[in-house]
Amino acid sequence: MKKSNVFLTSDQLYTYTSQRGCGNLTPDEMNDLYQSIKNSNIPSKSCASSIYAELKQTSCSAPKFERSSSHLTITINPKKQCGIRKDTRCADCIISGKCTDEFVINLIGKKLFANKYQGK
Repeated sequence: MKKSNVFLTSDQLYTYTSQRGCGNLTPDEMNDLYQSIKNSNIPSKSCASSIYAELKQTSCSAPKFERSSSHLTITINPKKQCGIRKDTRCADCIISGKCTDEFVINLIGKKLFANKYQGK
């Protein structure tokens, strides 16, 4: 299994979730997800107050060694705590397939964790 190049984190009052690896996407898939997040309008009924995405490209050139890679970091700032449990962190909820916010499920959950959001 390839090392993750997509990471998810959430930031809410008194709780910061460290970056969680969310799998490996191709550069085109990362760019598509980045553009989706960048161009999204968060509905007022969503529990997310903001969602940021940062797409970074890194490269290294040296004699006999060239490497180029990119990674995508997604940060969610919720308006309120998850409705499942008061102490649940937003990123953990999404990763585990327990997110109940339709907007977040469609924007992130189904794209990164399709197997956990089947039928939702």
